[in-house]
Formats: sequence, C-alpha cells, structure tokens
Amino acid sequence: RRGAVMSAMLLLSRRPFFAFYLPILRVALKRYMETPQLEILSTLVNGLNGLSKSKALNLQLWGSSFPVDMPTLQPDHFAGASLLELIVRFREDTMLLWWALL
Repeated sequence: RRGAVMSAMLLLSRRPFFAFYLPILRVALKRYMETPQLEILSTLVNGLNGLSKSKALNLQLWGSSFPVDMPTLQPDHFAGASLLELIVRFREDTMLLWWALL
C-alpha cells in the first residue's frame, strides 16, 4: 500500500466562475474527508443554492465567511449549450475534451 489518497468533489453549476467555488470546495472536501457525513454535503448544497435567492456579499459555511464576488449572467447567456448533449455525443472522449481545454 502506497498511502496516497486521491479525493475529488464534483460541482455542477450554471455559473462558470470556478475561482469563486474553489476555496469553498476545498474546505468542504477537507471537512468531508475528516468526517464523511452527508450533513457536510447538504450544508454545501443548501448554501450554494441559497446564493441565487439572496444578494448576500458573504456566504457563511461552517463558521467561515466566503466573499461572493461573481457576476450574474442573463438566463440566455449560454442559450443552446447543454452539458448532457456534450456527454451523450462524445461519451468517454468528453474527458479528452476537458483536458484539452485545461
């Protein structure tokens, strides 16, 4: 056994502002790896979903404050774009496209 632990968290969002989500997801992943409880994931989902209903400048999660600094896109900004259609069309090659974009 080598001792390396790989962990990841997937977030699907209509807002493509990954720099905003990164610190929140790091804290959530660390907390979940320390104590794997669904409450942590539930808190994360509820907190992020609550952003669309409020105009808060900070997101409070697990005793930490995360600044909310992202523009709001118009509903039709990415009209016609579908992640599901992309995956259905390219299947396992979807990840190749993702790595090419990085």
